[in-house]
Amino acid sequence: MIAFAASAIAFGLCCALIGVVYAVVLAWEDNPGNRWFGFLGRMRDAGGWRSWIASPLGGCAKCFSGQLALWTSSFITPWALDPISVGYHLVAACSAVIFAETLSHCYRWLRNQI
Repeated sequence: MIAFAASAIAFGLCCALIGVVYAVVLAWEDNPGNRWFGFLGRMRDAGGWRSWIASPLGGCAKCFSGQLALWTSSFITPWALDPISVGYHLVAACSAVIFAETLSHCYRWLRNQI
């Protein structure tokens, strides 16, 4: 049981790292995806239903990481209605959100220190 939870937390950390690189690092750097991130930024600033769509698509590191962890963890542990399966998916998604918040704050702090 402990190994199962540790696996979910490690998977959440991996998804958070991917989400922060995608939604924070690439959004701040000068790259070919600037038009995409500009479009997501305009959708988030518009508010309403557009911000709900833009956030999981890469406008928010926490939203992107949580969605990535929730849906890709289905490849590791198939969905079932038993408590262990549901717990695995929830722990993976929640840990991805927590790690994404921490990693994005660390990245922003380190970027300002350099």
